[in-house]
Amino acid sequence: MPTPQRPVRQRPGAQGMDGDAGMRSVESKIDLIVQKIKNMEKNEEVIGRTLVAQNERLKKIEGDVAQDAVDGSGGGASASEIAEIRKEIDGLSKNAAKQEDLLELKYIIDQVNPLEFARTDQMQEFVRDEIEKQLDDRGVSVDKKKK
Repeated sequence: MPTPQRPVRQRPGAQGMDGDAGMRSVESKIDLIVQKIKNMEKNEEVIGRTLVAQNERLKKIEGDVAQDAVDGSGGGASASEIAEIRKEIDGLSKNAAKQEDLLELKYIIDQVNPLEFARTDQMQEFVRDEIEKQLDDRGVSVDKKKK
């Protein structure tokens, strides 16, 4: 009676130590991307709050200038102060991450699923099995106790 065939496993792209290093490299890159996205989200929140505060400040100053124009008094913010605040708001809005950029980064991370990679022990077992198979094919006896 023939012996049952072992299930054939798909071979990963790299074997042995190179595979481990490659996996760690990919995992660290994914971790860096996730960290950058979190930092971008925090920065976006801070910039958003700053924009809101600057807009409120600008509206208050514009209201004061309009009121001063009606009253004829000389107090309040000058046109140069208003222009400076507008420049600051424009600079903040240019440096803020756009929602589309964040969504694109999230999509990339979702596409690179780290759970689809082989674990180290799986790679070691696979390499060990392949070596045993090749040695058996050549007629070399394998010492099972070394495992």
